[in-house]
Amino acid sequence: MDVSKLQQASIALDEAVWVNGDVHGLSTVKLLVMSRGSKEAQRSVNRALRGLGPEHRDEDGGITDDALDAVDDLTLLGALKGWEGFKDGKKDVPYTPEAAEEFIKSSIFWGALRASVAHVTQQAESTIEALEKN
Repeated sequence: MDVSKLQQASIALDEAVWVNGDVHGLSTVKLLVMSRGSKEAQRSVNRALRGLGPEHRDEDGGITDDALDAVDDLTLLGALKGWEGFKDGKKDVPYTPEAAEEFIKSSIFWGALRASVAHVTQQAESTIEALEKN
């Protein structure tokens, strides 16, 4: 693979992208997200999996559904890098990892974040596929 293609593929995976309400349905909100395949998102998954104790495993040693859901949430949070458009009255709600952890408890926000990450992941995969063909 040409080095320039490798660099383009890395950027496609690891660069955060602004996604608006056209993708996730929150009309006045933009989310800054990375692909699920990004290094940061994958590191979040790996840290979460390493931290799972025996209480998060079933009889066969597999990961319980609740633990998998928690890992999925951590993956989404690892892919989220910022937002614009959330308000508390007229005051902007700034992005912080702590605020994101609270927001992800909302099904609406969780769905919007999941759709945004899926959109960026699909774009990154399409870019990489196109690079591999050329």
